[in-house]
Amino acid sequence: MSLADRHERIMERCVYSLKTWKQVVLQNYENEQEANAELEKMKNIVKDHCAINDNYKRSQEALSMVQEKIDSSDYMTIDVNKLYEDCLNNLPESSNRDFQDNEIWEKVIGGVTDVVEVRTKSKKLDPTQYESLGDSLLCSNVFTPPVDPMTKKVIRNPYRNKRCNHVYEYNSIVDYIKQQRNRAKCPYIGCTNHSFRVTDLVADQVMASQITQHLATQGESSEDEEVI
Repeated sequence: MSLADRHERIMERCVYSLKTWKQVVLQNYENEQEANAELEKMKNIVKDHCAINDNYKRSQEALSMVQEKIDSSDYMTIDVNKLYEDCLNNLPESSNRDFQDNEIWEKVIGGVTDVVEVRTKSKKLDPTQYESLGDSLLCSNVFTPPVDPMTKKVIRNPYRNKRCNHVYEYNSIVDYIKQQRNRAKCPYIGCTNHSFRVTDLVADQVMASQITQHLATQGESSEDEEVI
């Protein structure tokens, strides 16, 4: 298993644990003030994981730069450690220190700022509706399905990029890579991943399950509509 695969698997486990924490709070805390206090603790942990993920991606990008410089250098001896530090220091810092745009934050927090939002929506359902929805109620209120950056439609078959961790609709991203060939880069605005191959893609089974559950709960009449 490569370092990138190992990191991705660890992050997936962390995200799963954090989302479980959030669900426990939303489903079991009766006191809204206590629930929101617990969610704030969770958000601080999520920020820590966002920082770890950002630092990992920056280090991987710096290593790629080091490799390129070594491959193109005519010198027989190179101080690799110094070269790595120089490359790392030249990379821009994250512009969003609150991590609102970080993929881990989006996966775990999902747009819910406090417990009131979920509780308010659930009160509008009668008991039979609530029982029939079960866990899908929480999923539909908390999870927002991702939108493919090229088709602008809700993603149905999510594949994630191992390098930058962005997610795409499988068919559209594969077609894009085939068309662009060696010029293919991540289509997300601002992404620094300029080296993109089909082998970088991995199926995101967890997100696929979330999308299926969300669409089943919301009704599938609008999943193919273009998102503006």
